[in-house]
Amino acid sequence: MQGSSIPLGYNHPELLKASQSEDTLIALTNTPTLDITLSKDWCKKLENTYLTVGPKGMDNVFTSATGVDPNEVALRATILVHEKSRRFKSSNLETENAVRNKALENSKVSFISFKSEVSGGNASSTKADDIVPLQKENDSAILCSFVPFPELKYPLDNYETENKNEEKLCLSRVEKMIEGQFSPVAALVVEPIFCEGGDKHASNDFFRELRRITKEHGVFLIVDETQTGVGTTGTFWAHEKWGLESPPDIVTFSSKMQSSGFYFTDELKIAQSHEILNKWSAEPIKLAHSKAVVDTIQRDDLLQQNMRTGRYLMSHLRPLSVRYHRVIRNLRGSGTFISFDCPTREIQQRVLFLLRSNGIMIDGSGTSTIRFRPSLTFANKHVNEFLPKFELVLGAIYDEYWP
Repeated sequence: MQGSSIPLGYNHPELLKASQSEDTLIALTNTPTLDITLSKDWCKKLENTYLTVGPKGMDNVFTSATGVDPNEVALRATILVHEKSRRFKSSNLETENAVRNKALENSKVSFISFKSEVSGGNASSTKADDIVPLQKENDSAILCSFVPFPELKYPLDNYETENKNEEKLCLSRVEKMIEGQFSPVAALVVEPIFCEGGDKHASNDFFRELRRITKEHGVFLIVDETQTGVGTTGTFWAHEKWGLESPPDIVTFSSKMQSSGFYFTDELKIAQSHEILNKWSAEPIKLAHSKAVVDTIQRDDLLQQNMRTGRYLMSHLRPLSVRYHRVIRNLRGSGTFISFDCPTREIQQRVLFLLRSNGIMIDGSGTSTIRFRPSLTFANKHVNEFLPKFELVLGAIYDEYWP
């Protein structure tokens, strides 16, 4: 599982082949930095890899260096475009102040998130030097506000009214925050599934309304698919299920793509080079692995396999959630992106320990959630290997806590 980062299991032949190719060996020996001067075939390679599976309505892609970069760089892109549209052209005084880390007049912007997910330093690390004013004069003071993600009750069919009211409350908070924010809101960041917060879900209606609100108020919508993307929920991108009338402005990716970056609409094209600069943002080795992943998913029809395996796994987990209802609560998921809640954190940690002791690579999130993050090659035969060990652990938990 490894945090949803293993796309095709361990030592997949296609990934090994990509790693041992002549192009990869040359890139390993002579590691290029393509942030300024691209190789002659780089754009064509991007088209033949990332853009073959890009979200609908997005014909542009930016690759980044690390797993934490996509959301940070995407945020910076929205700030750049937001500030450019506000000021059009920087004055000499603004440029001079930017170099000296002085605040720009009326320069504060903000963004909204459903959690503290934009971490690291890209949006602010350029403050540490005084060399390149172009990277700094639009790097305004950044404010972040957080709104709660909907807390749905399960089973969903039993709490339809309560859940609709919960989502309406969250949406009203978002709109009030945008309208009442002291600083203009440049972007809103949201995950299709609130992963680190405990694999929380929301309805497609919630996300469609969220898109309407951001569109109406001129706020860029960043969909964080660093965990949910690349087929793990049964579609290549989890937000495909929302049925949006207009696409998000940015969709970030990482993990199973074996590289990181984001797709974006034409509105977010940066006018000048060097405004977003990362030495290792264009790395041939990562692209070779990404292409192997994308080609294998398409060739082996792994999206359909993921949906079939997910249905098969859920068909066995549901009876277990009835039999062992004290341990398995709020069972939910899409594809093999499945999770459930334990009654306490102590029991969550105990379940994780026993599963790992029995050779099951599994993870937790939130305060008490157990989450499944198998690779796309996970099949029914693997489910059959997992279930006896899982039931053994559940029985041990019952014996320990409810003898």
